[in-house]
Amino acid sequence: MKLTNIKYIFASLIVIPMVFASAQLHAACEKTERPTIPEYTNDPAEMLSIKKSVEAYMAASNKYLDCQKRNKKRNAMIDEMELVAADYNVLIMLYKEERGESTQLTVR
Repeated sequence: MKLTNIKYIFASLIVIPMVFASAQLHAACEKTERPTIPEYTNDPAEMLSIKKSVEAYMAASNKYLDCQKRNKKRNAMIDEMELVAADYNVLIMLYKEERGESTQLTVR
């Protein structure tokens, strides 16, 4: 094998993984779309689906925050995450009230 072929092979062994790593890092640094939270539902299956979408949103948002460090985008994302959590908590309280469950917060 010629030396130039070896150089190309060696270069591709370095460059290709860097491209994939860069793509993964870029995906984590994209802002995720805010989940839709209805004003009310009493359907347990829908509540579970909403819970999963909120959890996925929060996980993706935390990865986004890791990329942003300290800037206005980070602060805006934190504000949005707090709104999603507040909307979800209101929905949970309404759901529990409808079912006659306790809506009091407990401290452990």
